[in-house]
Amino acid sequence: MNEDAKNTATRPDDEMDETFTPVPPTMEQLAWLRGRVAGQEVLLASQLRRFREQEGWTHDQLAAHLGLTAQGLDRLGLAGRPRSDRFAADVRAIATANGVPDLQLMQLLRNVESRAAFVGSAAARRIVAAARDHDDAAPPATGEPRPHDTDEPDQPDETLR
Repeated sequence: MNEDAKNTATRPDDEMDETFTPVPPTMEQLAWLRGRVAGQEVLLASQLRRFREQEGWTHDQLAAHLGLTAQGLDRLGLAGRPRSDRFAADVRAIATANGVPDLQLMQLLRNVESRAAFVGSAAARRIVAAARDHDDAAPPATGEPRPHDTDEPDQPDETLR
């Protein structure tokens, strides 16, 4: 091997017996990073942000809910999103690495996914439309109860047979 092909990535002080100790990021650095990655769909930060928005919670409230500090929640957000084909195993690994109960994290993530699926569905639009129709309907002028206000079970309509 010639001299030019030598690995030049080592530093002269790497040959010392000292062990490199990484310095953990500060709270400010993690908060800045959280803001930068919040829109990255591949990271858990996007799901955590959606959950906070859905619940109307602050960052600190979600951290407390998960039993984390704000800094711990920032670190959790840097994890990759669980893969759909290995969801349970990925959630367990992420939860264990971050000191979060795995069942609690799994429920949070499924909650976000189900709400997102429901909001975009046609069924959700029909439910909202039906709720609006009900709110707009005026009670009968005679004071008689509407059919759905009675205690009697619904009878099948003979004309539908």
